Order: sequence, then structure tokens, then C-alpha cells
Amino acid sequence: MENTHIESTLHDFYPQRIWTTLIHRIKIIWLLIDISFLVTLVFQNQLSGWILFITWMLFIGLNLVSFFLIFRLNLGMIATNWDNIEYTGLIKRDFRFITSNGVRNYAYIYYPENFDLESDLSPRKTIIGLHGWGSHHREMDRYCLPIIKKENYLYFTFDARGQGQTPGNKSDFGQIEDAREFLELVLKQPYVDKKNVVVVGMSLGAAKTAVVAYPHPNIKAVVMLSGPFDLLLTKKIMTLKERIIFALFGYNFSVPDEDLRKYSGINYFKPEGIILQGDTQPTPNHDRVLLLANRDDPTVKVVNTEKAIEKLQLKHENYRIFKRGHHCFEGNEYFVALEMADFIRKMMQN
Repeated sequence: MENTHIESTLHDFYPQRIWTTLIHRIKIIWLLIDISFLVTLVFQNQLSGWILFITWMLFIGLNLVSFFLIFRLNLGMIATNWDNIEYTGLIKRDFRFITSNGVRNYAYIYYPENFDLESDLSPRKTIIGLHGWGSHHREMDRYCLPIIKKENYLYFTFDARGQGQTPGNKSDFGQIEDAREFLELVLKQPYVDKKNVVVVGMSLGAAKTAVVAYPHPNIKAVVMLSGPFDLLLTKKIMTLKERIIFALFGYNFSVPDEDLRKYSGINYFKPEGIILQGDTQPTPNHDRVLLLANRDDPTVKVVNTEKAIEKLQLKHENYRIFKRGHHCFEGNEYFVALEMADFIRKMMQN
């Protein structure tokens, strides 16, 4: 299928970027407010007490308003990209997933509305999506759904432990084992083409992908976005601001180092690649791996991706590092989805 088909779908998927534009403008206004206050401080000896008091109140008030507006607009942008996406032509239904410890994880399957999975069990090409920490399954919709519709693939995803509708502790790294069980469950479905399964992971979902999908002999290819592939390093270089934010959202920094080491994807990567089912020689990493990251990512520093590129010995066409975009590819979602679509389609055709 031609690229223009995917591109036209993406234009429908991302109709405007008003949120990002507003956020940048408010940040500029916020900066001007702070500069004005600093100028006032320089001349404070020439101002009366009341004027200084009013200046302080305005400074505090305008900063709070700016912070609130940026926070709300960020939520609005997230809602626009995640929660409010309704994609015509696709059916979404529950997919039963109960882990070995008896906990129901809320899981879903998406497929084109012209599919009849009840009577037609023909194997179909499949994508599995793994969302990031503190998020939910719809985080991956903006990247995966366009190609699902245009290429007639199946798509499976779920809310990880303690996130979305799934109960539990979201700091429990047992959720990585949940991802392993989910992958195996999907592979058992009669309508899934076991030779054409691609796993896509974002943030901690990328770490899960590295641990459970990259080494798996039945996974055709993997796409990993903003991945903390070295969890010990990620924790070590995390700024105080990021630590506070993560703590406020419920992350437990007392997770043992041995768990962080055990679930660091960098320890699962092999320079020579992985031997896939039915093969006798390893498939080179440049034939099944795509990495995407942002150089200004404050949450998962880009050094994670750089180390992965070096360990996997990837070619330039197998990774893309954007100059800006923070952790969630802010403003770059269109390009991320397009590169993913091109890569996945190429992998499925091989």
C-alpha cells in the first residue's frame, strides 16, 4: 500500500496542533512575566512598599495562573490524542486476560469492521501495544490505529497492573511478567498469524518490549519509544523534579536494584540478533528493531536509547532521535506514527 494512504489517514488522525501552539505561547508569556519581575527587583529601592507588595502578588498570581493553564492544556492535549480518539471502521471489544496470579487485566482487541473473528479464523497479521508507566492502553492508539485500519491488521493491548482499570500496584515490576503472559496469550489465538506479530512499546512499555518481546522467537519485529533500557541508570540520573513528579503519581523508589537490573532491556539485547522460530541463524537487529526517542526527554534520558543503539549495532535507518518532543513526542506524533507505519509494513512484508 502506498505511503499516501497512511499519510491521509494520519491527517485525519491529527487534525490540528492548537494545544501545542498555545502551550508554547503561554510559556513565552510566563518567561516575560519573570523577566519583568527581575527588572522590578533591580529598581526596588526606588519603589514604595505598596508597589512592591502588589508586584509580588502579581508575580505569584500570574505564575500560578500560567502553571495552571499549561497543566490544563497538557491534559487537554493528552485527552485529544488519547481518550477522545474514535476511529471509524474499527471494532474494539474486550479480550479476556487473567494473569497466573488470578488478577484480571483489562485487555482489548481492535480489528477492522469487515472482519468476522467468530467464523473466520484465518491467521492475520497482528500488532501488540504496551503502554508506559502511569498511563493506560489508549496511549498507543495514536500510533497504532492508523496502520491497523489501513493494513487490516489485528491489534491487542491492555491496561497494565495498577493502571487504567486494572487493579494492583503500578510500581510492581511483576507487570513485566504480566506483559509476558499477555504476549503468550495473544500468540495462542487461532486468528493470529504467529509469523507476523510486531510488538510496540512506549516508555516502560518499551522496557517490557525489550525484556519479553525482543528475545521471543515468534516476534517478527519490535518498535520501542522512549525506552528506559537501563533502569538503574535511569533512576540514577533522574532529576529531583522528575523524582518528585513520579513520587506524586505513586512511584515507589524503594524498588530493589536487583529488580531494576533484572528488568533492564539492555541486558537482553544481543549484537548478533535473535534466532527466530524456524530459522537456524540469528535475524540481524536491523531487520527487526526500530528505536525512537527525543533528545530533550527529561524523564528517560536519551542515553538509554544511545546505549541500546550501540548494543544492538543498529543502522541509521533503524532509529530516529528527535531534537525536541520531551518524553511523549510532543508535536512529533504524526512523524512517529508515519515512521512506525513504514517500518511495520516493511516487516510484515518480509
